[in-house]
Amino acid sequence: MTDTTQAVLAVAQAQQDAHTPHMPDSMPTAGEWMPAAPSPSVWPTVREHIVDMVTHQPRSLQREIGPSELGTQCLHCLVKKLTGHGSGQIRDVAWLPFIGTSVHAQLERMFGGLDGYETERTVLVGNLTDARPITGSIDLWDEHNSATCDWKIVGNSTLDEARRHGPSQQYKIQASLYGIGMSHTHPVAASCIFYLPRNQPKLDAAWIYETPFDPRPGQWALARARLILTLYDSIRVEYGPSIAEQWVNAFPRNPEHCFHCRDEATRKNHADLASLIGTKNVDADTRALADNLPAMPRALLTVPQADYRPQPNNPTTDTQPEGTMS
Repeated sequence: MTDTTQAVLAVAQAQQDAHTPHMPDSMPTAGEWMPAAPSPSVWPTVREHIVDMVTHQPRSLQREIGPSELGTQCLHCLVKKLTGHGSGQIRDVAWLPFIGTSVHAQLERMFGGLDGYETERTVLVGNLTDARPITGSIDLWDEHNSATCDWKIVGNSTLDEARRHGPSQQYKIQASLYGIGMSHTHPVAASCIFYLPRNQPKLDAAWIYETPFDPRPGQWALARARLILTLYDSIRVEYGPSIAEQWVNAFPRNPEHCFHCRDEATRKNHADLASLIGTKNVDADTRALADNLPAMPRALLTVPQADYRPQPNNPTTDTQPEGTMS
């Protein structure tokens, strides 16, 4: 080693020693040399900004019912949303939906400049009344394949459920409604639902559903919504707004397929929600409201159907296209 090299090493060692504290005989734990503050002082304000931005983004502020909700199997939330009786209260920041929204924004940016693709295409899927159009925003329109594409950013349990049973009724009807909206200006060949993993390290964990476009599920959902509004208006005119509101609140909840009703059941401290799903004990409040309704409004609770069931004897619904799943 040359004298010059030794001199450089000596200077470097002296600089390091000047900035290195005396090391104790036993190494301290991480908590000892960078201890956490007893109570956070920076986080509360940062959290407040996050909550404000998340809860005031366009998706969180949507008030009119959209294609993503029209196909729900929860009549309670559907009827309340349609008739304007839904709660606008936000109990907490919707963090998981925000993660999905953020991924949507990145995918929109990435596909936005590619030929043959259009992102966030707004379409009219139908009208509930002459003055009440229903519009939706298609995540991705694939012009090459004449396909509507919908991103679903989901956790492991939803991925597993989709693999076992396919997409939910709500998602299938949403895809059908998007196809209806797009078909006003373009021929539509396929409806796609892409389940992208939120909690997996690789994109290959995604589950893909592709099916020939079928307008009938979407048409059924629109007809059901119009029927509910007609029944509500009839009850309101004949029995008054108080009975009409009671009728709205008397529809059964469905915590198995509805996150909002699942939250409500949890809030009411049901010890074993799983044992209540599919039984009449999920919500005693709605049953009590139904029992106290006049005979005609009570009977009309059974008219709107929760599930889409194509009629096999109907020549327009005797053949249902099958999805391609992977």
